[in-house]
Amino acid sequence: MSWKKKMKMIFYWIKSARKLTICPPKCREVFILSKVDGLKYKEIAEQLNISTKTIENHMTKALRIIREAMLKK
Repeated sequence: MSWKKKMKMIFYWIKSARKLTICPPKCREVFILSKVDGLKYKEIAEQLNISTKTIENHMTKALRIIREAMLKK
């Protein structure tokens, strides 16, 4: 991966992290466990003692909130 692409990714994740603060706490927690810690949905579900479907719902909500916030700028 080129240096330019790496920098774009870094800036994207920084922007995403800022937008993540507007997500509900559980969505934020699930997003971090998935994207930062690299856990699979099943692992997150076991750790938080909730269903995999609930993890999917939290991730969908977090990604939607981040995407909408980034589009608003």
